[in-house]
Amino acid sequence: MTLRTNGSATLAALSRDADAALRTLGLRSTFTLDDLHCRMEWLRGRPVRLIPTDLPVLAPHGAWIAAEAADYIFFDRSGGPLLTTQIIGHEYGHMVYDAAALAAVTPLIAAPRPAGGAVRGATLAHAGYHPFRERRAEVFGTVVVQRVAPWSSHGGVTRAGPPDLPARMMAALEGGRVRA
Repeated sequence: MTLRTNGSATLAALSRDADAALRTLGLRSTFTLDDLHCRMEWLRGRPVRLIPTDLPVLAPHGAWIAAEAADYIFFDRSGGPLLTTQIIGHEYGHMVYDAAALAAVTPLIAAPRPAGGAVRGATLAHAGYHPFRERRAEVFGTVVVQRVAPWSSHGGVTRAGPPDLPARMMAALEGGRVRA
């Protein structure tokens, strides 16, 4: 599988890359969200937790957090099945394509925080907006939407856990306190 790494790739080329990545994961021409979820856990070698949450209107619709023992995908619970599949597929695209880049900066995430608890910009530099990476993940999510069948709720959604987990994760990323 040849993955494109620059912004000159066309949408058709990125779509072919996504198809190749899904084939490499052992998925057929159509698959369920649960099939994809299981393959992503296999790829990552650890649990992938899907956590629906209420996100602010202007916030991203989803986020992938690679923690020490598991991966977490937070996504906006207000979307319907199509949007939810696209968001989760987009974040899976980051896992497929961007995991190596994340591994290079993971030690920075574990570094002690400066006084006041704020996370320095360099620590979360990998979380910044990279147009090509976002475009590639978006196409991956779109190909997932095109190939998922049947349309149903995703069984891999994590429902257990502390109700304030999304707020605590956002506060940790923003260096602030959990809002009550």
